[in-house]
Amino acid sequence: TLQTPTIDLADAATLNVDGLVQAVGATATTLNGDPGASTVSIGIGGVLRATGDLGDGQDTRDVAGTPDTNGGVLQLGDGDDNFVVRDGSVVLGTVDGGAGLDTRTYDINTSAAVGALTNFEGVTKSGTGVLNVAGPGTTDLQQVTVLEGTLNVATGASIVASAGSVLTAVAGGGADASALTTMVAGGAPLNVDGDYGCGPGNDSLTVSGTLSGSGNVALCDGDDVLTLNDGADLTGLTNAIDAGAGSTGTVVVNNARAMALDSGNVAG
Repeated sequence: TLQTPTIDLADAATLNVDGLVQAVGATATTLNGDPGASTVSIGIGGVLRATGDLGDGQDTRDVAGTPDTNGGVLQLGDGDDNFVVRDGSVVLGTVDGGAGLDTRTYDINTSAAVGALTNFEGVTKSGTGVLNVAGPGTTDLQQVTVLEGTLNVATGASIVASAGSVLTAVAGGGADASALTTMVAGGAPLNVDGDYGCGPGNDSLTVSGTLSGSGNVALCDGDDVLTLNDGADLTGLTNAIDAGAGSTGTVVVNNARAMALDSGNVAG
């Protein structure tokens, strides 16, 4: 165990945590980075209680253990940062990606959980396991891609379009770098027990996989388009997909096989 009020990372330094690092009294230590490419790696069983700012530069945060901001925020700073979440990790608190084209790698074959993310361009889920966006609080993104396994938005958590972007949700479809894109490949469910959606522009939701959950999926304002391809399954949704009041909503059914669709699936 290391107890210290601050940790300074300079000149492309690397902090490896395989035990417990925190400040006195199980409070958060403060990480201070610089414009270099800092790396913070938390191994299996490791716990890092920390807030702070890693500084500008291409920083890396590689997590197989438990980072805990203790109610605060850890800033990766400006720059094209990389946040890697591995099997078994539990990310407690909020991580702020800062400005830049930040990447997130979630290759999960068992399970992992993250709290809330801000200023990240998106989330990519691969591997056969479950990634839980646990909250509490709002995660603002431009792109959500589920290639394998399950992405679960838990009760109390929400994913919304980043400010200035529209929500383009694609389940098993392509991607649009200028919009919040949700891509769920066939057999790889997106389960929403919290809240998902709401871009201010002309949003689109394209489904080729499974969309389920007891939460709310809403496209909100704008001339929104819901496209349902072969393989789309909305039967696990408790609440209808809501196009939003005051918007012009369009449903496009693009199928060669039989598909069930009724008023309980869409509204607005």
